[in-house]
Amino acid sequence: MARPKKVNPIPEEETPGWEYPAMSPAEYERVRAYFGLPNQRFAKLIGVHWRQAARYKSGATPVPEPTAKLLRTAINNHLTAEDIG
Repeated sequence: MARPKKVNPIPEEETPGWEYPAMSPAEYERVRAYFGLPNQRFAKLIGVHWRQAARYKSGATPVPEPTAKLLRTAINNHLTAEDIG
């Protein structure tokens, strides 16, 4: 016997979007300054090579959404580098 197909009770057009705005280079730099870490230590904190962190800072590469969410959540909850590192 075939399983019944699951149907979303809320039509797609009524489902709220869960997209977050991209983190700008200026916001990224403000976040780094909030934690008070130099670029290389901040890169280690967020789990990237320091060159990648420099790309985020310059805007050459966008900050990935999960990283942006983590950083925004940390600031909104008044966490320190020690709390998330």
